[in-house]
Amino acid sequence: MNQTNPAIRVHDFEDCTIHTFPYQGMDLTIADYLIAAFSEAEEINVLVGYFRVSFFQALAPVLAIVYHSNKRVKIICGHQLSEVELRVLYPDGGNESASAESIDELVKSIWNTYFTEKRMSAVEADVLVLLHHLIDAGQVQVKPVFVKSDTTSRGLFHQKEYLFKGGDWLSRAVGSANMTASGVSRNSESLDVRLENLNSL
Repeated sequence: MNQTNPAIRVHDFEDCTIHTFPYQGMDLTIADYLIAAFSEAEEINVLVGYFRVSFFQALAPVLAIVYHSNKRVKIICGHQLSEVELRVLYPDGGNESASAESIDELVKSIWNTYFTEKRMSAVEADVLVLLHHLIDAGQVQVKPVFVKSDTTSRGLFHQKEYLFKGGDWLSRAVGSANMTASGVSRNSESLDVRLENLNSL
């Protein structure tokens, strides 16, 4: 049986078309792979040492894809979230509910701005609004796992593993890249990607 390959899907909001091309065998950056895998996967589970909101700001299309395709993302990180991170993810007093129309426009703006300006700073604030919306909707879950004593906290694991499952395929990426902007766009990192046909197991 032929293996079904994940693919990069480019959502064109101007004419609502989706352009697809396979990525297997291509020389991709970590960012390219993650955008492709988030786009094609039906189930997304991530286990990393560190998570920072900057990951979604660096890879803004990922959140647009999660919203656009009504996906669920589960993230387990091995260290306690910082106070700054907690305030960003879960602001005091909650967030005002945004209308579906305003979120749709926000997603379109994030997508178009990201690909035209290629600057993280151009979409940072909008990405936070969308992230809050997705957390409130239960589409993005971030769970820190750590051991805490009276004076310190210690992470339980250091490994980084990204699991993406489609209809009949599983893509597993293991390596050094944390779920941070530095881990996926600036540092010298690597991910070993394996693609399996679940029908042949």
